[in-house]
Amino acid sequence: MLTIEELSRALTEDEILESWLTILETMQIPARSWVKAGKTRTLMRILARTMAAFSAVMAAFIRSGFLDTAEGDWLTLAAKNVYKVHRIPATFAREKVQLKNTGGGTFTKAIGEVTVLWEDGRKSYRNADAFVLGPLETLEVTFEALEAGSASSVAAGGIRKLETVMTGVEVTNLVALVGSDEEKDPPLRQRCRDKLDTLSPFGPSGAYSYAVRSAKRLDGSPVDVNRVAQSPSSDTGLKTIYVASPSGPPVPTDLPFIATSIDELARPPDVRVTVLGATPVVVSRKFTAWARATSGVAESAVRVPAETALVALVADYPIGGIRKTPASSAYLFTDRMKAAIASAHPSIFDVDADDDADIPLAPGEIAVLAATIEVRFVEGSPT
Repeated sequence: MLTIEELSRALTEDEILESWLTILETMQIPARSWVKAGKTRTLMRILARTMAAFSAVMAAFIRSGFLDTAEGDWLTLAAKNVYKVHRIPATFAREKVQLKNTGGGTFTKAIGEVTVLWEDGRKSYRNADAFVLGPLETLEVTFEALEAGSASSVAAGGIRKLETVMTGVEVTNLVALVGSDEEKDPPLRQRCRDKLDTLSPFGPSGAYSYAVRSAKRLDGSPVDVNRVAQSPSSDTGLKTIYVASPSGPPVPTDLPFIATSIDELARPPDVRVTVLGATPVVVSRKFTAWARATSGVAESAVRVPAETALVALVADYPIGGIRKTPASSAYLFTDRMKAAIASAHPSIFDVDADDDADIPLAPGEIAVLAATIEVRFVEGSPT
């Protein structure tokens, strides 16, 4: 029996041309003997190329009728028109940034008046809060990336420069700022499946996940949540749901919208649901990435992708950590962090940490990255 993938496979240019040549030969036309660069064969090749492009479109259209095979824009349309589920757009990296006034000036700034820079990544961030910074004062102010998506995610300590002139003011980010890309196909498919759970009056877990991930603010924008953890089923009618954003804890003002979405889509009668933001556990490890010295490869060319890989790992790490066995404690494993760093650049051959102990995470806790990575180059080829 043929599968959907086989039935919806696009034909290649060569397959179409071969099919035509075979048909012509069955009609006693010696098509294969025609000069390949001749007019007729060239025309056939052009038509085959055109048909191959059309075949690709038709194959994508056929696959779009099935949740498991629809992809990209076709999946976006299928999710919207069949399941009434909208793909979640990219989010802006947003977190507290420390401003330290080492001089005697006073700076009063409205929202959006101050821009800081991540030089290595060439990304800028503007203040999302108004603030007054007095002489010799240190403030933590929320900044947001100018560009949406994970490309603006920056590790702790990456922001060190002010683009706005504020004489005597130093800037740094003590924790990572993390943005997320547009929702990928696998989680969108899962939300469509979870949507079906909302048809049940008994509040299955998929319904809660769908309600959280699909919650919207008053302006219609989606809440910034990418992880959900639920308490086990209870016969007392009480349920706790923890949520987290790519940066760690969610924006507090998003919680009421999530609770409303759960009430409307998932909560059965006689069940009380409590929605809590995940509790941050700051991970301040210091990693050393050992790399082969390579001509033309700068320190930042190795460090920045390593930081990006580490940020991406922690941004998706489950609330409450991962258990090796059902009865064991849950952790953010240091080996996984080291592996993410090691895989970020081909010149990295080993990674050390100042502490190899795994980071314990209790239910409802989330890792927040304040780790730093130092790159040390080694001449020659280590053995």
